Amino acid sequence: GVLAVHVLAGGVLAGRKDPSLGHRVEALKVLVKPGRTLVQAAVQFVLANESVSAAMIRVSSLAHLDEVVTAPQATPLSGQDLEQIFELWANRFE
Repeated sequence: GVLAVHVLAGGVLAGRKDPSLGHRVEALKVLVKPGRTLVQAAVQFVLANESVSAAMIRVSSLAHLDEVVTAPQATPLSGQDLEQIFELWANRFE
């Protein structure tokens, strides 16, 4: 199996400021929906890959822990959401 790490891009997807990655976070905010945060979308995306057995996610607060633990129950990523992620990645978030 595969253990996914850096699921939250070093905390950037959870709100840590990083000017070099800010444009990526802004582009990915289209994944935020009622009942799903960006953190939850990131966890769902990683775990949607059949090859990934588990994700190792570092959290800095109880609120972040709650957000990560509840990701499987959050509004699921749709096929369109997955297509948007792949499109952003393919176009280098431009």
